[in-house]
Amino acid sequence: RLEAARDEAFVPYREALQPFLRDGEAEQRYQALDDWVEQRGHFYVGDGPFYLHAAYPVERSIVLRRFEDFPDPGDKWLHLTRPVIPELDLDGPLVLRSGEAGDFRVHITFEGDPYPDDQISSAQYMLFDGAGIAAARGEAEPVGDGEWVVALTAEQIAALGSGANSLEIAVTTQRVALPVFASHVFATIPAPTEEATGSQ
Repeated sequence: RLEAARDEAFVPYREALQPFLRDGEAEQRYQALDDWVEQRGHFYVGDGPFYLHAAYPVERSIVLRRFEDFPDPGDKWLHLTRPVIPELDLDGPLVLRSGEAGDFRVHITFEGDPYPDDQISSAQYMLFDGAGIAAARGEAEPVGDGEWVVALTAEQIAALGSGANSLEIAVTTQRVALPVFASHVFATIPAPTEEATGSQ
């Protein structure tokens, strides 16, 4: 079959592939495959850094050899052994009075260095009141050097009522598949009344 394909310069999916082939390239490729089989005794042709040199079915072992002309350096994929999982530090006020606005800072780093903003896919927050009911959600905004801010309005804080609340944030990046989470608990208390303010 190899000889027949080589003799007729068979090109699979010819209409699609022919425009990308040089004159005589099909014949050259079949000749290269023929030489490969003659030298190595198998058809397992690849394009990676190693190739199958020999197989020993009885011993159930194979021998791989390095392809000397492979263009990529040996450490090209080494960075993938250490996933760049962001580290989050969510900080903000511990107590807010009803009707006050509040800014919460999210520091996104990796091994102490700011995580690049352009590598962050999203930084979403959810605000829960004391009963665990979602009161608001939205996106944190980048302010530079791995720092993001969640700016809650006075109306959002007033809607929480009095008690303990939780701000949750989920960050997804372009470099790792799973999101990373952080939370911050804070309390809201009633605003001082005019009578109490006057008595002071």
